Amino acid sequence: MNKAVKETLWTKSFIMLLVGNLFVFMSFHMLIPTLTPYIKSIGAAGLLAITVIYPLSSVVVIFLLFRLIHGLAWGWSTMVNGTAAVDVVPNSRLGEGMG
Repeated sequence: MNKAVKETLWTKSFIMLLVGNLFVFMSFHMLIPTLTPYIKSIGAAGLLAITVIYPLSSVVVIFLLFRLIHGLAWGWSTMVNGTAAVDVVPNSRLGEGMG
């Protein structure tokens, strides 16, 4: 009886994808505790480069523009990570790798 040989899931590409995804989500979660007090301090009523330039916005409209750009970058990066995972993960382990 032949046992099916599983293709390797933990390749260098897969690990690098996980690390990249970790930094995307970590940068987002670093904003959560600091964003609300900052918005309040400039009189408003609510990825890495965008995160760094937030302190430069002293006008609410500029801040909202930065948030729009940050949101677009966030959406793009999460979409790219998912798409890259489909290319990196072997078809026989797609459900496991995407999870």
